Amino acid sequence: MTANELPEGVTCRVFEGDELIFESGSHWLHPLFELGAYLKEHPEHKRKDLSLQDRIIGRAAALMIARLGIKHCSTPVVSERALPIFEGEKIELNYESTTPCLPCKTEEILAQETNPAQAWALLEERARKAAEARR
Repeated sequence: MTANELPEGVTCRVFEGDELIFESGSHWLHPLFELGAYLKEHPEHKRKDLSLQDRIIGRAAALMIARLGIKHCSTPVVSERALPIFEGEKIELNYESTTPCLPCKTEEILAQETNPAQAWALLEERARKAAEARR
């Protein structure tokens, strides 16, 4: 499974074995928030057995994936800042290339964060404020 297999318009997919259980075309970190809500509604899925495909993974996404309890990921591009999270949380990661960091404010904000739950809370707050600013 590689993220290059993602269909056009899809940014994130999750499989349980060979079965597609979740798919999103949202941007930024929204697919991971959506996945969190989906998994809360569907506790029958064993998180450690899920495989996530994403178009690009930075430090924020790595922390969120760790918070979700997913142990298998693939992406064409991963931020070097995300690699210590995958290693520390013992998450299997398949990737094609790395980039020093993503040009994203969350990459900077979470540069020193190692706690997935704290990162999730901070990112939820940022998403909430961004949604309010758009109204």
